[in-house]
Amino acid sequence: VPAVALGTLATIVLFMFMQNWMMGVAAIAMYPVQIYLIPKIQRRINALQRQEVRAMRDISQRIGDVVSGGNEIHGHDTSQYELADCSQRLGTVFGFRVKMSSKRYIANVLNQVCSQITPFLFLSIGGYLVIVGRLSLGSLVAVLAAYKDMYSPWKDLIDYYQKSEDARVRFDQLAEFFARSSLFDKSMIETEPSGKEFRQAP
Repeated sequence: VPAVALGTLATIVLFMFMQNWMMGVAAIAMYPVQIYLIPKIQRRINALQRQEVRAMRDISQRIGDVVSGGNEIHGHDTSQYELADCSQRLGTVFGFRVKMSSKRYIANVLNQVCSQITPFLFLSIGGYLVIVGRLSLGSLVAVLAAYKDMYSPWKDLIDYYQKSEDARVRFDQLAEFFARSSLFDKSMIETEPSGKEFRQAP
């Protein structure tokens, strides 16, 4: 996906620069803004995802404690307290997901705004160049038609980046969960026994 999207995007940008270098610059003028802002938004989403995973683990651990201590809960009549505690924990997770959805929505709005500003730059700069005679009307139309195909590979790249970051965060959380300090070294199951360990006692 990133290879095809990058190749398509590079081909379109190269075509624009071959038509007119100013039009090529206008085509990629908003990309630095997106490249700067989208990773910052994604880092906040990653932090929220880590908090959500920890909260879900706490909930699962708490549910296990409640199931194992069901007799004590009924004996002391604290079922309403346990329900309220579970509801509060689920509300916390829901809050994390709302914040993540809001951040993703901001990133999508940013992409849409930048994609709408660039055609305005095209028409402004290209119209001026056509008026002064430094660019033909046919070249301007060709560049505008090529820019229409730029949004799809750029969106594919952004989607791939966001999905890969989500997967990386989940993998890191999973690896951290299983990387306990009390575990034995993996060399104990990878190395072949020398035979001395199994020597029979006399």
